[in-house]
Amino acid sequence: MKKVILFVIMAILSAVAMAQNDEKRQAAYDLVSEGVKLYDDDKYEEALKKFNAALKLDDTYASTYYEKALALRAMDNNKEAKKTLEKSLQKVTWGNIAMNYKFLGDITDEEGNARKALDYYWKATELVDGDNNSQMHTLAYNMGVAYSNLAKQEPDSLVAHRNRAANCFMLSLRFRPTHASSYYGYYSMVASPEDAPASGGYSSALGMLGWYGFFGGGHHMIEKMAEMPDKWAAVNLTQEEMDSLRPQTRIAFESVRESAKREPSEYGRLYDMFMYAIPKVAENFTEEPAPVCMAEDLYEEFLYPLYAKMIREGVFETFCHVAAMRIQRSAIPNMNWIEKNDAAVKKLTDMLNEGRYFDPDVRLEQKYGRVPSVANVSSEEDAHARNEEAKFACLYFLNHDYGTREMHKTMQFIFSWIQASPDVSVQVGNAEAKWFTKETTPCLIAYMAHCALYQLENNTKEMTEDVYLDAVTDMLNFYIDNKEKIGANAELDRLVELGKNDFENFEKEVRANFPKTE
Repeated sequence: MKKVILFVIMAILSAVAMAQNDEKRQAAYDLVSEGVKLYDDDKYEEALKKFNAALKLDDTYASTYYEKALALRAMDNNKEAKKTLEKSLQKVTWGNIAMNYKFLGDITDEEGNARKALDYYWKATELVDGDNNSQMHTLAYNMGVAYSNLAKQEPDSLVAHRNRAANCFMLSLRFRPTHASSYYGYYSMVASPEDAPASGGYSSALGMLGWYGFFGGGHHMIEKMAEMPDKWAAVNLTQEEMDSLRPQTRIAFESVRESAKREPSEYGRLYDMFMYAIPKVAENFTEEPAPVCMAEDLYEEFLYPLYAKMIREGVFETFCHVAAMRIQRSAIPNMNWIEKNDAAVKKLTDMLNEGRYFDPDVRLEQKYGRVPSVANVSSEEDAHARNEEAKFACLYFLNHDYGTREMHKTMQFIFSWIQASPDVSVQVGNAEAKWFTKETTPCLIAYMAHCALYQLENNTKEMTEDVYLDAVTDMLNFYIDNKEKIGANAELDRLVELGKNDFENFEKEVRANFPKTE
């Protein structure tokens, strides 16, 4: 009986302690909220007292340390701010500790230690809520800044660090596509003469300049943009360097130089450059989704399809005027044009406000290829007439997620077109019967799409062992990427593992299945 009473007393005491802890935690939380309001009113010392009082009640809450560090930093006491954040890494048990790591990275980078700052940032990426676009954007942007600083601190790895910085700035834009500093940061990483030809930088730099001009009004570097056309045009490349440029890069470089030779219009040289050069680079994206596979798809699937969209809808000229006006050079002529064309400005604004054009998930639908105009093909004549459309449909299917909304229509078209086409011969035999079930029909279409694309591009109906091996490999890659949506298949899983662990035997087994029975 005494044991029972003792357990009851212990349970009561535990409950009381938990209630007291909850009260302390709530009181600490309230103090933090009061401190944040004081901080917002620039009352940093008073805010600091609130945060210190909160820590006495509960020293396990991440935001208390974060807000205290903000107040200390506002008081020019970075040393204590850093100590506060370092202490939080040992004490915190609840709250968003990822932002404390991020803040530590900011201070450390400002101290000139970009490499250590990146250690903090990478730790933050492991802890941050991936659905919090605001925090993901801020973290990605600050990592871009740190990598660009690291390029200066470690010049032997300059190009590698710049590439990493550019990728971080692009990631930042995926979470906040109107962020002027990210556009400028990306531009700065790819536009330098020493590595722009190798990185394809002139094309991406041109695209970034446009968006930076459009969103960058008030940015501290915006006036520097007026110097860009002449600086770019002054770059001299040897013929060998010119020949090494990627097609999009060469178009951008040559069109900027061509525009720089002309007498500037009343709207300014930068406006002229945008109006002349960007449409030339965007020409391959005049259809939506983009019909051509580009090497630098990371930025191009975001930049140039949207430029092409503006050109098609008649609002690109407006975009250029707004960008030129915000650069504050030739501002008055551009402002006058804008005031006289308010309907065009409204049309541009409405278009950019449509969520789909800045939605990263929707932009993935514009990656490669094109959705076919029909779902079914009924005759040899119709199939032959649609050969070009079939190429783009095969590209679209092979390079998009199976969940993309137009994939079912594209899959139906490919199957229907192959059945009717007199120009391709895609064989499916006994070996494939184990792979392709009702559930894995999309994998069958991926296999067929690869074979048909090869035959169209090479003007042949022949199936070789090499083509077969490549088609099976493409099909397995499609399966890996879409397994969650399609469902698991034991035979395909076996092939995937064999390919990963023993490619020689994988190749031997696949080749043994060829030639197949028709």
